[in-house]
Amino acid sequence: MQKLKKLVATLLMMGLIITLMPSTQVAAKDEDSVAYQTVDSVDSLQNFIDSDGAYSSQDTISTAWKGNSGLHKISVDEDGWIFIRGYSNDDYEAKILLYSNFACTNQIGEAYCSKKKEENLVACYVKAGNYYYITSRWNGYEVPMINTCYVGFLPAKDRIQVDKITYSKDHASAVVTFDYDEDYLGSFLDGTIRVIKKDVAYTDIQNNDLWKSDSRENALEKNSFKVTANGTYTARIAGSDKYFAMCTFEIDGIKDANPAKPKIASYQKGSDTISGTAAANTKVIVKVSGKSYTATVNDAGKWEVSTNSNLKKGQKITAYVKTSAGTKSKVTSVVVK
Repeated sequence: MQKLKKLVATLLMMGLIITLMPSTQVAAKDEDSVAYQTVDSVDSLQNFIDSDGAYSSQDTISTAWKGNSGLHKISVDEDGWIFIRGYSNDDYEAKILLYSNFACTNQIGEAYCSKKKEENLVACYVKAGNYYYITSRWNGYEVPMINTCYVGFLPAKDRIQVDKITYSKDHASAVVTFDYDEDYLGSFLDGTIRVIKKDVAYTDIQNNDLWKSDSRENALEKNSFKVTANGTYTARIAGSDKYFAMCTFEIDGIKDANPAKPKIASYQKGSDTISGTAAANTKVIVKVSGKSYTATVNDAGKWEVSTNSNLKKGQKITAYVKTSAGTKSKVTSVVVK
């Protein structure tokens, strides 16, 4: 995403882009869903509204004092933030109610239909799926009451996503690199990318205890980190506004963290060479009479070290495997005969 931004900026400077087309309202894949605007912030949704963009729904409630609109469906096929901004001809006398199920028994957000922008915004982080909202009058004199709603969606992947996962040669570890919105994060001191080994529920995106927000225990210093265990991980980016984003990913290519111990096959008296076998592309640490020697195991699983002095009867030789992740095998011991 940063490469695209930089390309656009470069083309603008070169005069190769004369004008940028305004963003347009898009319909969700589900034909029963209201149309919504894909946005990169709450401000961009407001800019769309101020530029006379098309509303997502407009309801007329003909009953006085109390009454509900029809049910509106929002269908999203990825994780992100749903924003709903509502206005009414009877200020403060109606609310927007957002639910995570068709029966409308699990409410996840609400806001007034009001001209005051700090009070007329429903903002909920959601997983891919279907969500439903109504407008509901609970007071007021205007009949009919007209409630107008604009729906925006901020995809989580526009703020953070996995760029690549690179495994070490011995598959004892992996480096995960993230593609993220640099403008949103700022520096790694202004904002944070945190990673925990867990499939985090969307309702916990702002759970400070879970994310240990009071410390930098799981905060990265750059846009990559090293893992040594398979499992499900979730990364969260927190930047210039409170609308954080997450991405969940699987690590499943890491081999046994405890490698098998090496075999010492050749260690003859009078020879200065020790050789054997071990897991390919690992390292073998050999110790003889207090001195250490390191061998890299080749693709065929063979290794060899030279001691620069002839082995003597009774000398003890030990060896263990060390992976790129730093994990060690049990020790193999032999005595020169």
